[in-house]
Amino acid sequence: SMAAPFAVKAERWLGITQLEFGLPALFLAALGGAWMIRGPLSPALRVLGGWALTWLGFSVLGIATPIEMRASLAAAPVVMAMASFAIGSMATRSQALAAVAAIGATAVAVDGFTRWIHCLTG
Repeated sequence: SMAAPFAVKAERWLGITQLEFGLPALFLAALGGAWMIRGPLSPALRVLGGWALTWLGFSVLGIATPIEMRASLAAAPVVMAMASFAIGSMATRSQALAAVAAIGATAVAVDGFTRWIHCLTG
């Protein structure tokens, strides 16, 4: 609810974010975001970074104030783009990281497939 304490709203946000995107995609997106910050910023990376920061800003606004925010659906493309950036960045650095990238991509795919099957079967 809108009147819930900050800690309760933050816990709910973490739970729903994990439920909507899955831990593998969120981990890889965070890794992709970290790599984006460290490297040269192309216009496309600036757009993704701005999109992610806007989503995080609206999320903080929803947690810290009584305003009800529903920004997670709009973040799905940027989460997957940043996760893809991380996978691609790892795959080009070394053979060992290419193997890690393949495992990460497989984890995202399996997690997504599992969620899809769960939605179909209830």
